Amino acid sequence: MGNVAVIPARGGSVRIPKKNIKLLWGKPLIQYSIQAALNSGVIHRVVVSTDDPEIAAIAKDCGAEVPFMRPAYLSEDVPTEQVVIHAVQEIEKSSYKVDKVLCLEPPVPFRNSKHVYDCINILDDEKIDSVLTVTKITERPEWMLSIENDTVKPFTDKFIKESGAVFNYPSSMEFPELYRAIGVVIGCKRDVLEKFNSLSGEKCRPYILPNSVCIDLDWPDDWERCELLNPNAEGR
Repeated sequence: MGNVAVIPARGGSVRIPKKNIKLLWGKPLIQYSIQAALNSGVIHRVVVSTDDPEIAAIAKDCGAEVPFMRPAYLSEDVPTEQVVIHAVQEIEKSSYKVDKVLCLEPPVPFRNSKHVYDCINILDDEKIDSVLTVTKITERPEWMLSIENDTVKPFTDKFIKESGAVFNYPSSMEFPELYRAIGVVIGCKRDVLEKFNSLSGEKCRPYILPNSVCIDLDWPDDWERCELLNPNAEGR
């Protein structure tokens, strides 16, 4: 029985072609996720789920296992839970029992081994089903707008003026703290994954991270900005 990190890395990335093995700061993007898991000291197996032979070869070179190739029906844009469930089922075919599973998606290059270590420790709590990394939001939903019939409308009615004016933006100190999920680490216990068909379960503990860590490389502009943040650059 052991703790497993599943790294989903399909070959069909559209917005950034071959994103998972594209070089970032001189290394394939997927290598940062693999290293974070390997260096954590609490992950027993690092498994990459991919449908792409080139990604599989690079993942193995970086120290991960690729004990199976992802089937075609999971190689489209499907929920991450389905990929993780399939990976766990494949791993357990060899009589290996998974205890806790973390999903480490490659497009988060500032994830590190401490994040992985801390999340496994959170899952050691018997009262907790799962763990999710979150970060404080900077764009408030109360400030967001919709446009209906060429007219601006507030997204919520929380701050509409009593006089009927469209806006009444208060001091930000009046807002409650809100967070957004970010896929730095998502994890749960094995029985939770099976019972709920989900990585969250009923009792999910947040692991709060600063926004500086939560860079998700989803679009070409994200990649270009991230390249400028090279942690190995002189002066950083």
